Amino acid sequence: MMRMVFGVASAFFLSTSAMAQQVSLPSDTEYRGILLATGAARLYPNGRVSEAVLKEDYQAGFFTLQGGTAITFDSVGNIAVGTLKTPVTIGKLTYGPGRIAFNASGIVTSAALKTGSEDFNLRIPVDGTALFDGNGRVSTFTPITGAPYRLLGKTVMQQITVAFNDVTRSYWLYQGQAGLPQLVARVTPKYSTSGLPMEAAPVILPAAAQFSCSVAEQSIAPDFSCLWTLTSFKLNGVDFGPTPQVTVRDMRVVSVLIYRDLTIGGVAYKSGQKIILDDSGRPIPPSL
Repeated sequence: MMRMVFGVASAFFLSTSAMAQQVSLPSDTEYRGILLATGAARLYPNGRVSEAVLKEDYQAGFFTLQGGTAITFDSVGNIAVGTLKTPVTIGKLTYGPGRIAFNASGIVTSAALKTGSEDFNLRIPVDGTALFDGNGRVSTFTPITGAPYRLLGKTVMQQITVAFNDVTRSYWLYQGQAGLPQLVARVTPKYSTSGLPMEAAPVILPAAAQFSCSVAEQSIAPDFSCLWTLTSFKLNGVDFGPTPQVTVRDMRVVSVLIYRDLTIGGVAYKSGQKIILDDSGRPIPPSL
């Protein structure tokens, strides 16, 4: 086996990086202590390696990167992307085999996560992939299955975005899709002559409804303020049209952003207008 100082070869191949120059390694080549395999590689304009193939397994901190797979470097020589050979548990997070990415400080920015991984109150219930913020906290999780799953006390599905509260040291759901129908509010459509509520009705949104919950108000209570994007929405006999955005705050529907012209109770509303609702779920005319 021959090792050599990394040099530019004359052969070229299709590059996926706009900044990379296409080269070919004539032999197994060492770069910054990492053995690269003979064949295709890419160089940055500054001469550093952009991409190549590992000749053999390489230990990058806690992580064993698998030989025979692609490795990517940033423009200053740090490992940016590789393929994790075996699961690694750090703290209570278990990173699974597969592609793993790092920032310039060596913090993981994306990786597979195994079932049972934990970080504070976040418990991963199914294998999937995750993105991490600059502090190493999970920011996005995508399960390997399309089936609904439980995360942070709610049934969700597909990709979910979470946020970490540095004050409470806990995660909360920020954006995603509901995995089951959600009871999000109540309305009181009928009142007595004295003004007391005579009945209440639940507002239930369908599974797969998209939600985005307020960052500022999460410190008050989970789900305190969430924006729901629906295929359709009806309330008190009013059809608010296609793809409305419904804002729910403290178990009350407070507004509906519509995307078609509507007339409700003799009042005309334009597409793109936000309709404010009262406690009974009825529109409050703009003049009031």
